[in-house]
Amino acid sequence: EGGARVDLGGRVAGPLRDYSLWEWGRGEPLPMLFLLVVIPLLACVWAGVSARRRAGDPSAMLHVLLVASPVSAVTLTLVGAIGRLRLAGVVKGSGYASVAPDAVLVFVLSFLACGVLGALGWWLVDASSVPALSGEE
Repeated sequence: EGGARVDLGGRVAGPLRDYSLWEWGRGEPLPMLFLLVVIPLLACVWAGVSARRRAGDPSAMLHVLLVASPVSAVTLTLVGAIGRLRLAGVVKGSGYASVAPDAVLVFVLSFLACGVLGALGWWLVDASSVPALSGEE
């Protein structure tokens, strides 16, 4: 969630905006906000691709993902929990702005995303390394 409500001379200017994955506040979100979702998803797929390329044994996927997913989820959750940003005095000392992720939701979604998308990246490498069947022999 992130928002700002600024008091200009005793009046409130603009609504407090709330952005989330489930509902994008009052009005349309900026298209760049979707990058906040797309970039981590692509990073998780790339992590799975990279992990598979480095792993010698294809059956090590479960072990790798059971280590990587919780480590990533805990790291992102801690950064989100301590990264709450509250700015006071935005305009003439009378306004405020706040940016605050929901730590529990960050943990759950990042754990699932890292596991599922990491497995997808792993599978993409395995699928591309399988020789194609051809009718010519």
